[in-house]
Amino acid sequence: MLVIDNRYQVYNEDDNNLEIDKLYKAKDLQLDSYVYIKVLEDNKNIKDTFIANLVDESMMMVDIDCDNVAKIVDVIDEDEYKYYIVSEYFDGISLFDLVKTSSLNIDNIIYISKQIVSSMKIYDEKGFYHGSIRLDNILVDKDYNIKIYDLGITKANSGVNIRMNNNISFLSPHQINVNYTDKESDFFAIGVIMYYCLFKKMPFKIGKTEFEMLKNIDKGISLDREKITDLNEPLIEIIKKLLERKDKYKSYNEILMDLTEIMYVKADIVENKNIDLEEIEYEKSKRSNSFIIKLVSIIMCIVIIVMIIIQL
Repeated sequence: MLVIDNRYQVYNEDDNNLEIDKLYKAKDLQLDSYVYIKVLEDNKNIKDTFIANLVDESMMMVDIDCDNVAKIVDVIDEDEYKYYIVSEYFDGISLFDLVKTSSLNIDNIIYISKQIVSSMKIYDEKGFYHGSIRLDNILVDKDYNIKIYDLGITKANSGVNIRMNNNISFLSPHQINVNYTDKESDFFAIGVIMYYCLFKKMPFKIGKTEFEMLKNIDKGISLDREKITDLNEPLIEIIKKLLERKDKYKSYNEILMDLTEIMYVKADIVENKNIDLEEIEYEKSKRSNSFIIKLVSIIMCIVIIVMIIIQL
C-alpha cells in the first residue's frame, strides 16, 4: 500500500495512481486512526501562498464547533506539483453516489439541505465561506447525516476557486467572471446541489469553458412542468431563489426559515390528502349502506306480497 509522508497508509487498489481531487480512505499510522486524503495538483489558479495560507486556515477552524464540517488535520507539500490534504474521517458515501444509486424523498433532501445550510451559517458567522461545495465533497451516512469537506481551500487561495480538473459546474457567476468568492457563491452551489438531489441532473447545461458556462447560467434553469408537484414546488421555489441573480437570499437564516416552513406546508398537503381520502371512503360507505338498505326494503316488500298471496 502507498504510504504518504511515512505516516498515512492509503487504501487504494492502484497504489501509485491516486486520482486528483478525490477523497481516499487512509490510516494514520502514528495515531492508529482513519483519515481521508485528497491529492491536489498545482495549476495556474493556485497561488504561491496557498499551502501556507491553508495551514493557517485549518488551524483557525479547529476550534469551531460543527460536527457536519470535516477538519483539515494535516497539509503535506511533498513536491512542487502535488499537495496532500488530510482530513478527519467520516463513514459515509458521497452525495453524488447516493443520488446516483438511489432516490431521495423530499424529507431526505430537506434534512440534508438544512444540515448544509446550518453548518455554513456557523462558519459564516466566524468569517468563513466554502467556495467549492460540490456533490462529491459532501459525505452522507446511513442516517442521512452529512460531513462537508474542503472548507478552507478556496479561502486559502485568496478566494479564487482552484478549478481542479477544470470543474466549474458548481461555481457562481461572479466566481467564474471575476474570481470573487463570498457566501453568495455558497448559496449558488447549495442551490445546484438541491436541484440535483431533486431531479438527478444539473440545473444548467455544463459548459466546457467559463464563457459557455456563463451563457448556460444566463439562460436560466430548465424545469420540467410534469415533474413539479404540490410536494416539491415549495422546494423548487427555494432552489430558484438560490440560483437567480435577482431577489436572492441575504442570509442563511432566511434559507433555514424557508426550509423549515416547507415541512409545515408538506404536512398540510399530506393532511388534506388524507382528509380527501377519508371523505372518499365515507362517500363510498354511504353509497354502499344506501344500496344495502334499498335491497333489504325490496326483499321485505317481496316477502310481504308473497305472504298476502298465500293467505288469499
